[in-house]
Amino acid sequence: MSPDYHGYFAILFVEDIDVARNFYENVVGFTLDKGDERSAGFITGEDFLQLLNHDGATEMLGAERVNTGKSVGAKQVLVAPVDDVETAFAELQSRGVDFLGPLEDRSWGVRCAYFKDPDDNVWELH
Repeated sequence: MSPDYHGYFAILFVEDIDVARNFYENVVGFTLDKGDERSAGFITGEDFLQLLNHDGATEMLGAERVNTGKSVGAKQVLVAPVDDVETAFAELQSRGVDFLGPLEDRSWGVRCAYFKDPDDNVWELH
């Protein structure tokens, strides 16, 4: 028998909470729900995104379990479905989001494009 999961939310570790908060609130357009000098929480539709700076991450998991260095290449992709990918792509570009390439029709049936946040977390917009 599996646990009775009630959805999930993502926690991203970020180097500079102010830079990350600004990116997600003012560039991507997520709704800020709460925050302090170490964290920021965003409502993203029915889901929730939490940002923690390195001090907050270390408090949560312990210093030996937190990688505070820059990664080389993606370790994960976060996915953001939208109603109209063409419009969302153009809007985010106009706000300064640097996409990794153009919108593409993928073999698994979605039209998508990829971008990075200030901490090199990769997002798929589709």
